[in-house]
Amino acid sequence: MNISFNNTIVDFGDSNNVTQQHRRNGKLQSCEPCRKSKLRCDHVIPACGRCVKRRRVEKCVYHPAPLTQTRNSSSRRLPSPASSSAVVVPNVIESVEITVHDQLQRVPSGLIQSSIHLPPRARAVSAPVALEDRRGSTAKDNPGFLGLTSYSAVFEADLENLGVSTFELRARDSVETIPLSSETILRGCKILSIFKDSLMVNRFINKFQEVSDNSGEAVIFPIVRQWLKDLWTYHRDTLRDQNPAAISRLCERIWRNTQSPLNYDGNTTAKKYASLTSGHNLRWEVVGLILTDIGLAAQSTDPLDDIFREHNTTREAISKRTYEAAQSCLSFCRDSESRDDLFLWFLNETCWLTSSVKGSSSYAAYQQTGEMINAMLAMGFQQEIKADSRTPFFIAELRKRNRISVYGQEVALASMLGRPCRLSHRYTSLELPLDLTDAEIFSEGEQLRAALAKLDSDGWRVPSEWNRTTYMRANMLHAPRREDIVDISLGNYSTEEIVVRVAQIRERYAADWARAPEMIRVARETPAGKSTSIVHALYMNVVRHGYLANELLLQQVLIRKLGTSADELIKFARLIFKDIMALSGRHEMLKEYRMDFIWLLAAHGLRSAAILAVELYKQEQLPVYPANPRLPRAETIRELSIFVDRLSAIEDSGMHSFTEQGRRVINCILDKILAPPRPPPAAMATPATADAASTTAADGPPLMQIQHGTTFGDFEGINFGELDASINFGNDADFMHWLDTMDWEKQGVPGISGSGSTGF
Repeated sequence: MNISFNNTIVDFGDSNNVTQQHRRNGKLQSCEPCRKSKLRCDHVIPACGRCVKRRRVEKCVYHPAPLTQTRNSSSRRLPSPASSSAVVVPNVIESVEITVHDQLQRVPSGLIQSSIHLPPRARAVSAPVALEDRRGSTAKDNPGFLGLTSYSAVFEADLENLGVSTFELRARDSVETIPLSSETILRGCKILSIFKDSLMVNRFINKFQEVSDNSGEAVIFPIVRQWLKDLWTYHRDTLRDQNPAAISRLCERIWRNTQSPLNYDGNTTAKKYASLTSGHNLRWEVVGLILTDIGLAAQSTDPLDDIFREHNTTREAISKRTYEAAQSCLSFCRDSESRDDLFLWFLNETCWLTSSVKGSSSYAAYQQTGEMINAMLAMGFQQEIKADSRTPFFIAELRKRNRISVYGQEVALASMLGRPCRLSHRYTSLELPLDLTDAEIFSEGEQLRAALAKLDSDGWRVPSEWNRTTYMRANMLHAPRREDIVDISLGNYSTEEIVVRVAQIRERYAADWARAPEMIRVARETPAGKSTSIVHALYMNVVRHGYLANELLLQQVLIRKLGTSADELIKFARLIFKDIMALSGRHEMLKEYRMDFIWLLAAHGLRSAAILAVELYKQEQLPVYPANPRLPRAETIRELSIFVDRLSAIEDSGMHSFTEQGRRVINCILDKILAPPRPPPAAMATPATADAASTTAADGPPLMQIQHGTTFGDFEGINFGELDASINFGNDADFMHWLDTMDWEKQGVPGISGSGSTGF
């Protein structure tokens, strides 16, 4: 049988076409692709049948001494990522486009070389899937930052006093070999398949940058744009074609890069840093960050937006796919024991995506926030951060940004869940990043100096204007005081200690606000108007509600622990609720800022709405309806009804279970308030009494001026002490605990069962 391929005729029936070269064991020699793939070869020349079928005739070579091929290797030890003191040394990566001649003289194209010493290994170019003998190296034995009470501190202090260098005592990275199984490579290939549609990726990244005011919280957007540019420049064809062999080689390359420490010094620019982590140096952290931004863009977009229809997907599908892919990238980084700025940036943005997909109350979100805190502490970023010969200016600024971002997220989560803060301002330097935009941080030279000249001595921009860094700095006016309030709420303090601590909180709060720019102080006192852009309105809302929420929580603590009046609590709850209703009512919120819309309703709105609903219910139960009630009845009922309707829009969010529980309870309270009162059993015996009660209900004040001890609706025999206590919740966890423990079925409230609810 003759087969013609690339002008080469191979006769499989002629035994003379079989190679005459033998191995030392006497068997015929296999061609290089079959040998490296560990597949059976029929030894036909000039090309074996397997290579002909795979259209790899040009690769089918019988090397006379395959084990004598040279390999480039380096035993040079690389420094720890945490030190970041070495001169930039780019990884040596073999090109995937090599000729047959080059293949005979150099390492096979499938072999990805990095700046580490690896034992000899080989892989066939034609192999579609990675083999089980693939290996990588990772840096392992560095425990990270060690403080003054660590086991090594005493040695370092004493030896330094004696003039002895302690460099050798410090933990260094060692090289270990870990297997890269075919399953691992396949997982990576599945992740990279998302990048097949470059248009879709670019559109979602652009959308995310638009809704984020072209400014990132964890990583600046100019770096993300550089990553995307290099991704398409170097790998567009590979990602588009999704050829199994090429994708597996790219996947292995990304693994080698991720396992190699990232090296830079104080002179490294942001643009140079971006190139060190993309293109041929692409890492799983970068892949994961891009995927996370795609997922966040999908979560922020209206499910009916044209972008989903045009790319034949849905909001739920792309959110789930990018979330799972980002989690896989995170797992790869853990396996490689990544511990650098890239990993922290990735963790930060992944926490946002997890909270959006799974819900802020989920254990997954709580666990990932804890991992982010642990990573930051292990890298020593709780200490003073400054630019020096080892740390570039932009890295120092982004470390400060991420530090206050991590701290702000933890304090917000702790107050919402009623749990202790896992990161405290008592042990963390909260030096603020400079009030610079992403473009200014990415800049260098004269442009950077001009941007720095616009700042005052405290790092605020002059004249003041809103950007993401401005709002992050403003948020730090509230976060430490919020932590102090949570501490009082959860701690075991005497009455005298509580009074002293509350006074200290107010004193520190006043001192912090006195140093804030006028623009920030005005935003605290005045809600954003309808003419304010939605992005700036959200920035201003963070400032205003940070202050109001702290006052609300403080009042709850005082009521619960000191028994003070609830007047101030109702006042702050109404202010927050009105702001939430005004901001969430803007049409842009649900269409383009869904994540912010959900967070506003769930984190701020539901707390204040619950307080107002319970207070209104108590107000309706008074024996004599007050002439000047705390809450205007009609207005409060109307606003609560609209709020409940907006909560129903949160159906495909991780916060749905929590908001649905609150929605049902508020609905139940409204139903009881609006339902006509049930007449007393004795009055039901005579029609005349029933008619009189009906007339009184129609003509009298709302819900009648119910006499003390009279039943109300289905709440016959209810102990309102539980409802009285509900107004004194110190946090959302207390409120949800009340929802869980209230036996609504026993009290006759239809459709509500505390035993089946989920705590928050």
